[in-house]
Amino acid sequence: MNDTIDLRAYCRAANHPIVCIGPMSRLIVEAVVTFADRLRQPIPLIASRRQIDAECLGGGYVNNWTTRAFATHVRSIGGTYAPMCRDHGGPWQGTHEDHLSRADAMERARTSIAEDLASGFSVIHLDPSIGDDTRPLTETLDMLFELYAFTIDTARRLGRHVELEIGAEQ
Repeated sequence: MNDTIDLRAYCRAANHPIVCIGPMSRLIVEAVVTFADRLRQPIPLIASRRQIDAECLGGGYVNNWTTRAFATHVRSIGGTYAPMCRDHGGPWQGTHEDHLSRADAMERARTSIAEDLASGFSVIHLDPSIGDDTRPLTETLDMLFELYAFTIDTARRLGRHVELEIGAEQ
């Protein structure tokens, strides 16, 4: 279900940076999709989990969109050159997750990532760095590897191609 431009192939061929835009309102999303499709140049829409998230996790604060509703809207207005991307996909990155245990935060991160993939997101930034500032780097890396394996396995199961960005604050 990859119905958007291949960002990796485009980046290899392009001689300029790609600008990603946060989908902060319906108007911004519609302007980006229209502009990107008209130019036939990719302008990714990149949302944090707090901005847009799975319905079962409470959705997001932008336009009260869930991941699926956001993806449906983007596709309904074109979106071929506006690939959907996840910024800061990881534990403790969603709304009201500060108090969660590691196990619960990781479960919510997996739920969010699975919904991203099912909804057609083509790039996911895996970021397990939020949470306990005293957490050892090895524990952060363990969470990162767990999310990486989950994302790849889920994408394969769904028949999806996904690009991953790996990042942490540490």
